[in-house]
Amino acid sequence: MNYKVRRQGIDLGSFDLDELRRRHALGEFSGAEYVQRDGMADWQPLDFVLQQGYHTTPPPVPKLAVSSGGPNPVFVLGAIAIGVLFFAGIGIFLARTAFQTQQLARNESSRKYSTAVPEAAVAAAKQPVVWTTNSLTLADVNRRAREFRTRQWIEGYRQRGQRNYATDAESITFLQTWIDSNYGGPEATNKLWLAKKSDQLANDPEVTDPLILTVAAVNSGQLEAIGLFERAWAGYLHSRHQAYPQIYANLMLASKSTDDEDRTGVRAAAVLRLLADGFTDGSFTPEDQPEIAEIFLHNWGERFFQSNAVSVCGVVRQAGSNYLWLANVLDGEREIKAAWAARGNGFANTVTDAGQQGFSSHLARAREYLTAAWQSHSAWPQAPDRMMTVALGDDGIDEMRVWFDRTTTAQIDYPGAWSEMRWGLRPRWYGNEASMLAFGRTAIDSGRFDTDVPRKYFDCLTDVESEMGTGVGHHIYGRADIWPDLQRMYNGYIAASPPDKSRDGWRSAYAVVAFLAQKYDVARTQLEILNWQPRSENLTGWGVNLSGMPLEVAARTGSLSKEIYTAELLFHADKMGEALVAYQKLQTVATDERTQQFIQLRLASLQTAKQLSTGDWMDFLPTQTDDASWSFSRGKVQPL
Repeated sequence: MNYKVRRQGIDLGSFDLDELRRRHALGEFSGAEYVQRDGMADWQPLDFVLQQGYHTTPPPVPKLAVSSGGPNPVFVLGAIAIGVLFFAGIGIFLARTAFQTQQLARNESSRKYSTAVPEAAVAAAKQPVVWTTNSLTLADVNRRAREFRTRQWIEGYRQRGQRNYATDAESITFLQTWIDSNYGGPEATNKLWLAKKSDQLANDPEVTDPLILTVAAVNSGQLEAIGLFERAWAGYLHSRHQAYPQIYANLMLASKSTDDEDRTGVRAAAVLRLLADGFTDGSFTPEDQPEIAEIFLHNWGERFFQSNAVSVCGVVRQAGSNYLWLANVLDGEREIKAAWAARGNGFANTVTDAGQQGFSSHLARAREYLTAAWQSHSAWPQAPDRMMTVALGDDGIDEMRVWFDRTTTAQIDYPGAWSEMRWGLRPRWYGNEASMLAFGRTAIDSGRFDTDVPRKYFDCLTDVESEMGTGVGHHIYGRADIWPDLQRMYNGYIAASPPDKSRDGWRSAYAVVAFLAQKYDVARTQLEILNWQPRSENLTGWGVNLSGMPLEVAARTGSLSKEIYTAELLFHADKMGEALVAYQKLQTVATDERTQQFIQLRLASLQTAKQLSTGDWMDFLPTQTDDASWSFSRGKVQPL
């Protein structure tokens, strides 16, 4: 079963659950992304799916059409022409349908999703975000995670590795680059070198240390990775390396191979033995408990934990009182999964008495374990976060908010807590649109633009759109009750970001959102600062072709803005003949270069549509086939 992944409106591809876990473990996915399972209509937060599975419980969500990524913006003229040809090829009626759908979506977006107002949910959503000067952020957690991995991999290699003289320095740099690319550091941007060096080290017969082979396998393709992991696993048997890298290599190999039942059992037994060794050989310390919890709750160890929860919890219990917090968190998670297994995922009226009794009893035990964990280490966010899930199925939104505040006090931007709270504010649970938007505003009001917290407003908007079932390319960004908050969010991040690619990314996204909200003057301001060159990755995944967006913004805000507005109304109303005449008149009027380019692009589109509508043949084949580059002119393909 595959899942489509989207981040801030950008489609990132389709992946199976194991690949999602792997990329999350490597830091490629933060957990704040949205995923949509094949055959389902709802988009759900990645962290929520990795924690609890894809929820199919009722009431069902209104259908949300899937947006597709836009074409390569380098070929602006070609991309727009292709879109027009597709539009024209399926008939002129599609334009009329799209226009009517757009108008319907705009009308619907002005209504409230629910007339009922769950006052408790709105009140819970409006409470200010709670944190202290001691609250962690993701940056703090990444530093801790980086130190943990440095100890396991770099210090492990230095102290126990097979340090071949010719590759020793490169091997250490290789490990450092891998860690930095996932958790930050001076080598974080050197991913191309990492991939290239993985191939070199993997093919070097002198490289035999299993730590190096393991990391090379992680950064290799599927087929190459299996062989490298197996070489690493064989190497560990005769090495002095500690348990942690061996557990990692074993489970990563399991995620890529198709073991039979017997081999799966043998592998599980080996990992459990190694896990026990990890508490005695120096792999783990009591201060590492949050890292170990994250591995089993959300990262590369999650699948193994779910399949072997009782055994894993038993091993951790036997590690002694220094690891009691970890034992309570994992036992709490085990009871949560058992509760939902007992209940089932059906409608409430399909749950049996035995199922409801099992659900309640398992949640009660989860509550005991997790409360004890929180009481022993309130500065760690995992226990109060998992208590939010207990409250979701048990006591309701007020208690969810209590545990949310306890989680943010520990770590203000802990992704799971924000995903859980947003889930609880959906109409299917305890909230409605008013509470969902209020929670987003609360995130902006925190003012913590040094974190991902204010951006949660965008996630809340995506939740609302999901519940409304807005169509492909239709968004509610321009609504009077939404646009000012979007401005606050983007302006806050732009002001807080250093003048580098990150600030350009925020400006590019802001320009796109303003364009989709029909706030063309705002879009122009951002594009001018970007020298009319928004980052290409911000132009895809919005459900509409945005390759020509800068030109359209220029045209709509230039000297011919009124005339362009009128011509576009004709175009979107399927009055192609009138639109063609209007644009033919405009091409003779002196104006700025970008407006003129937009007019020419629109004319090419209209002329192509007109020619196809009359049944004329059009030549889309190249006049020669020895050139891999193409341009598009007036609907006819020409080799460059």
